[in-house]
Amino acid sequence: SDLDAALALAVADAGLASAGASSDGPSGDARPWWLRLRACRAGMLVELGRIAEARDEFEALLVQTADPALEVPRAMVRLERGVHRSRSGDLKGGQSDLLAACEVLVHRGLTGDGDLCRWHLASHYKRIGDVDESLRLMKLLQAGARARDATYDESIYAFGLAQAYQGAQRWQE
Repeated sequence: SDLDAALALAVADAGLASAGASSDGPSGDARPWWLRLRACRAGMLVELGRIAEARDEFEALLVQTADPALEVPRAMVRLERGVHRSRSGDLKGGQSDLLAACEVLVHRGLTGDGDLCRWHLASHYKRIGDVDESLRLMKLLQAGARARDATYDESIYAFGLAQAYQGAQRWQE
């Protein structure tokens, strides 16, 4: 999605179509994955400037993930919506969504999803001027990436740290 949002949307659409299910999606074990893919798709709609369509999708997905058994797909919806809200200036709504999403994803031990959520939360904190909290989260993420020997992820977190330090004019750090 970072390189080609239109292609990412096409991949999401193809994945959803391959489920061969009704507009309510598949049932059983495939349903949470189908809902997660729809959440990702909604994020791509935002990236492509299709904001009204994305917001409608977020709202529909929140209704469809109201069952507590679907807390992970719901967290992914809140993650995507939180990123959109934060970037578009709804800072309170964005923070609320991101905090709720991260709580579920980290508590459930979903490292990749939890790290993605924390990254977006760190970016949100940087956006609202809470550089110390942003740095705390990014350092935590960088340490985790280092421990997993995930050098690419570690480099992204190092870049984020440098941006935060630069924005705060903390040149020595």
